[in-house]
Amino acid sequence: MAQILYEAIDTKEKPYALYALERQGRAHETWGAPMQDSSAAVTLPNGWAVLVAADGVGSCPKADVGSRLATESVVKYLADRVGTMKDASALPELLRAAYEHACRAIRARAVRDGEEARAYGTTLHTAVFTGSGLYFGHVGDGGILALTAKGEYRSLTTPMKGDDGQSVIPLMAGPEHWVFGQAEEELQSVLLCTDGVYDTLCPPVLRRLNGGMERALAGYFLSPYAFDWRGTEIENNLSEMAACFAAPDPAAFCPRLVSMLAQGGEAGPAERFLLREMWPDRLSPMYLEQIQDDITAVGLIRTDRLPQARPMADYTPPDWREINRAIDSALYGARRSPDPVPPIRAGRRLLPKNWRSGLRQMAKRIKYWRM
Repeated sequence: MAQILYEAIDTKEKPYALYALERQGRAHETWGAPMQDSSAAVTLPNGWAVLVAADGVGSCPKADVGSRLATESVVKYLADRVGTMKDASALPELLRAAYEHACRAIRARAVRDGEEARAYGTTLHTAVFTGSGLYFGHVGDGGILALTAKGEYRSLTTPMKGDDGQSVIPLMAGPEHWVFGQAEEELQSVLLCTDGVYDTLCPPVLRRLNGGMERALAGYFLSPYAFDWRGTEIENNLSEMAACFAAPDPAAFCPRLVSMLAQGGEAGPAERFLLREMWPDRLSPMYLEQIQDDITAVGLIRTDRLPQARPMADYTPPDWREINRAIDSALYGARRSPDPVPPIRAGRRLLPKNWRSGLRQMAKRIKYWRM
């Protein structure tokens, strides 16, 4: 049984909701490896919020300890210094100092354990929300996604890989690899996630082609319309999110997509769009179920306002068949690939039975079957 941890932060008197979701990856569960991700989301006395996600590097023997130390060190350092601040101008330097503090904590633990510091390799993503802005730090793969007040989806960071394109640049690689910044736009929501989630929402192929992401999937975690974050249902929201990484149920998942697409409007057009544009050939939510790595998602969603409405067409999933044809053409020119590979993403024949039957029932219910 996979370890699933989730926490809804008490923000009743704050203009935002916070959540932290962790799930042990299937691969780690199969191998008997420990959970190597770590996360935190805290609200400070001044109303600001600190969010952290870290992913221990799998090839490092103390990766789980490293990610936990990095998370705890950064949260404590920032909470002790930022909790009563009113002016955010010092945050970039404080974030850098927090990363240095985390490195010192890891080195001290390595000395105590008789290990090398590199044995505690971990990525580290941090965000501080001030109510009027967002400041962040980043090193490694995984990253930070955001939904702007204009309803547009952004990746605030770029995954860091070594020259081989595979190895991860960890926190202990040093300050020259750390990236700090400030969101240039006013934000509605922010999501920190480790690479299992990030690479599903922002597949490497899409990033290389046009810097894109699966907005329909990202919206599930970022859109204030997908779930109601203003009431007392936050625990239920997170339980439903966790279930989607184990065995997505279309009866629960599809209404969330419809609500996200409708953006407060009538459900009918959103249901038609879901059936015509997201299924059967481009449906993507089932890929949450296929993540093998540890899963971490740490989010903040503003509850004091809603983003500008956007056309439903913005949520159209990528045409993976066309993308594969373009890749095939780039690799083989006019020649047909001697060994064609199946689509990178799902087509009708790759859709799991439970998704096919669930969507078929939904289509019949709303009388749009095969329109």
